[in-house]
Amino acid sequence: LMETDANIPPILVGDPLRLGQILINLANNAVKFTEQGEVAVVTRMLAQTAHTVRLCFTVRDTGIGMTAQQQSELFRAFTQADASITRKFGGTGLGLAISKRLVEMMHGTIQAASTPGVGSQFTVELALGMAKAQWTLEHLRNQTRPDGAAGARAALAGARILLVEDNELNQQVAMELLEQAHITVLLAENGQQAVEMVSREPLDGLLMDMQMPVMDGLTATHTIRLDPRFATLPIIAMTANAMIGDRERCLAAGMQDHIAKPIEPDKLFSTLARWIKPASPLPASACVAARPVTDTPTAHTSSLPDIPGLHTQVGLAHTGGNPVTYLKLLEKFHANQQDAVQGVRAALAARDWQTAERLAHTLKGVAATIGADPLCQNAKQLEVALKDQADETLLATLLCDTAGELDRICAALVQALPAPPSDATPPEDPVATDAQITQRNALLRQAFAQLTLFDAAAEQTLAILRREHLSRALQPWLTRLDGLVGQYDFEAATTTLRACADALDVNLENP
Repeated sequence: LMETDANIPPILVGDPLRLGQILINLANNAVKFTEQGEVAVVTRMLAQTAHTVRLCFTVRDTGIGMTAQQQSELFRAFTQADASITRKFGGTGLGLAISKRLVEMMHGTIQAASTPGVGSQFTVELALGMAKAQWTLEHLRNQTRPDGAAGARAALAGARILLVEDNELNQQVAMELLEQAHITVLLAENGQQAVEMVSREPLDGLLMDMQMPVMDGLTATHTIRLDPRFATLPIIAMTANAMIGDRERCLAAGMQDHIAKPIEPDKLFSTLARWIKPASPLPASACVAARPVTDTPTAHTSSLPDIPGLHTQVGLAHTGGNPVTYLKLLEKFHANQQDAVQGVRAALAARDWQTAERLAHTLKGVAATIGADPLCQNAKQLEVALKDQADETLLATLLCDTAGELDRICAALVQALPAPPSDATPPEDPVATDAQITQRNALLRQAFAQLTLFDAAAEQTLAILRREHLSRALQPWLTRLDGLVGQYDFEAATTTLRACADALDVNLENP
């Protein structure tokens, strides 16, 4: 597996032949001694000055590993960690001695760390120069391009993206961020819906969650790729699992890239812009009114309540620095997750390990999104235990710990968040004019069209209907619709709106 920092300058001064020899030797050894698991070659930038960069190359495996005694003799020429290893795998150890010498000739360092039966990790640190051409390239980029995050958002304006996500809190976060960048967002709540919508909707790309009911993200992606029309349609994975193996499974299924949850706004936009090109891009002039994503979320924390167990700055950053959105997420978290542990227990009682694991996975992800780090860690441990189908004693302990932390968070939210406003009966409206009825019917048709497309803009249309008080008879329907749309239950909202139209004798298809 290869993993390289995207911000490493592409033009460097050094010895590529010798560096290649070192990494190939380390990778060959890792493959040789690893029968199961994975081998990863990871490149990170440690520091950068005007003329140099310091890079760290790590070759990591899950192989047989070494003892401390074996490691102490590792870089000596013509020695091997163990004679039996020489008989089984061949070689004399000369490669590591040569690698160490080459690294030192380039004024670098090489280190090894290993645990028997767990694996080994070799780390090489080198300072490399930046070519004059690189300075020129960076200068031109700075002169001709906006900053990375703003440029990525501008490049995506006008795109139509299908968000495939079953969790309502994650839906809200992603939709808020995407719509800020003038991206039209359609919603599917599982992989099966995604497969159906791809066939009928013009799309520029998909954001695909991995663990969903009905059909998971990997299966949905594989199904979509079976249709030659969608062989190159950008599909980006979203998952709370950020391990290298998970990313590789996404790529193997036909996805182009991977975004880890909780979503980091800049990472989201830069990844999407790498793959998605809007079929109908918006001109720059049309994007001027975009609601800005706040650069410094700490500036807003003074307006947020102090909630024990929550790292408010972290949660706020995940919403692009929008305190209103963050408060909505906290309300939705309380409404949707307060019974999460009970759901896991019920699934276990039915011996439904898959559902129990998915519920713990969801709790882990949304806890991370709102900044509930202790709860996230509890749910993560529970998820792993459920995946391994651990014994009842361990599961009981983890369930108790997770439930205790969840109860503390929910109790704190009840104390900290404002009570929802009462749904007061609107004043008696005068008899509606023909113009008001025409306006009401047009808005109902608009909301219906948006709901059938899983378009969250229906929320604004319903708000206009409520604000205009176009009909007293309409208000009870709007209350029900607001609740359904707020939960992103678009199918139920569509059915409710059709019933509303029938009661008011409104034709939703034609004026």
